[in-house]
Amino acid sequence: MAYQSRVTLDVDAYIEDFELTATRAAYQLEHLADKVEVRVSSSGEGVHIIGWFEEQLGKDAKRRLRRTLGDDAKRLELDKRRWRFRQTDNVLWTRKENGEADQDFDDIDDALDYIRDARDPRERLKYAVQKGLVV
Repeated sequence: MAYQSRVTLDVDAYIEDFELTATRAAYQLEHLADKVEVRVSSSGEGVHIIGWFEEQLGKDAKRRLRRTLGDDAKRLELDKRRWRFRQTDNVLWTRKENGEADQDFDDIDDALDYIRDARDPRERLKYAVQKGLVV
């Protein structure tokens, strides 16, 4: 099966309602795309969600979809400002300078569980307190 279009989403853990945003984006993209890949970013602090489409999507349609699904605002702004001068947008860095690479997961729930479990216990407690999960 040949895919004509790719839409990439970068959802970072520092945003408010990270898990909700990431879960919503993944499930909505699953209903729209022909194939979806979920990865934990190389930093271990966010997710990359990649949707593959059999149909050709234009740049504007991809940007609207990315914005609607909660893609990183910085990436959207970069693409918006530079689209006239760049051949490529919708770029997703999957490897850090130190060689760390994204990790593939079967679904968004497994990826979020991995991120939650990998956090330092002090960070997990701080996160739980901020979210009202513990008092």
